[in-house]
Amino acid sequence: AAQEAAPVGFTPAGLQDEAGLRRRRLLVLALNLATLALLLAVLAPILGAGGWSVVDVAIFIAFLFGAPWTVLGCWNAAIGLWLLHGRRDGLKQVAPFAAAGDLATPLALRIAVLMTLRNENPERAFRRLRVVKDSLDATGEGVWFDYFVLSDTSDPAVAGVEEALAEAWSREIGEPARLTYRRRSDNAGFKAGNLAFGLRHCDAPYVAIFDADFVPPPDFLRRTVPALVADPGLAFVQARWAHANRNANWLTRVQGLLLDSHFAVEQEARFRAGLPISFNGTAGVWSRAAIEEGGGWTGDTLTEDLDLSMRCMMQGWRAAMMPDLSVPGELPQTAAAWRAQQA
Repeated sequence: AAQEAAPVGFTPAGLQDEAGLRRRRLLVLALNLATLALLLAVLAPILGAGGWSVVDVAIFIAFLFGAPWTVLGCWNAAIGLWLLHGRRDGLKQVAPFAAAGDLATPLALRIAVLMTLRNENPERAFRRLRVVKDSLDATGEGVWFDYFVLSDTSDPAVAGVEEALAEAWSREIGEPARLTYRRRSDNAGFKAGNLAFGLRHCDAPYVAIFDADFVPPPDFLRRTVPALVADPGLAFVQARWAHANRNANWLTRVQGLLLDSHFAVEQEARFRAGLPISFNGTAGVWSRAAIEEGGGWTGDTLTEDLDLSMRCMMQGWRAAMMPDLSVPGELPQTAAAWRAQQA
């Protein structure tokens, strides 16, 4: 089972009673329906002035289908703002397990660190992974971490540099089993297929996932893994993204603003409200048991992280957001780089 049974009358997390949760859901539903009804009541006489034409009816129907998402987003933002700033110790109430990361309890279990690559700068990628390893070794617990470089690189020249760097670093570590470089012959399933491929080659109970342009802080794994261990019902722990080159140009500033809004309003507010959240593809740690029970990564969707997250939630797993733990990454600085990242 994903987790131990919660007390009778409480939600699966055991953090709030079902009756209270039901009342809050009904309140949110009432607020959204009332707001939508008010907007429709204002729009109808405007469109109907002088009689209803085919265009008027089409606009009204389009508004009827499109407005609910805007209304939901508005109330989600308003409630999220209150949850973030209007409640004392709100995060402690929904995430008591987060305190486990502040304890000096030894890890004593294997953790796989997965980094995915595809036609990226090999020197930079390995340099960043080396920073991760050095910071973990400095804690005295680096022996528990194994590193997996999962390449979908299609450029033979780039792949050759990757292999050479991996071989040199493996010799330097002196423990070849702790660094594994795997390159697939094709890109089947895209990133989801690459992660599933990597998971088949490791047996660690917890899996940390980073894209090549993210550099986690030294205490990242020391704070996230204990939270997963403290609450075996958690599928994953997600950290907030930071932006190392946020002020490079107008494009990076816009991306930073949108991503900050996503993490503050959509991710953190939903987490504090006890609602499901999605993994964001990097800067997080997964429970291997959750991945396997949820069916693993599949390449039949463009949003593999959302897909796996929701399948795990349907199996009874939960997820956690650590808003005070940020992982800096690089934002695409040109439109061409942005399109390549989204492809």
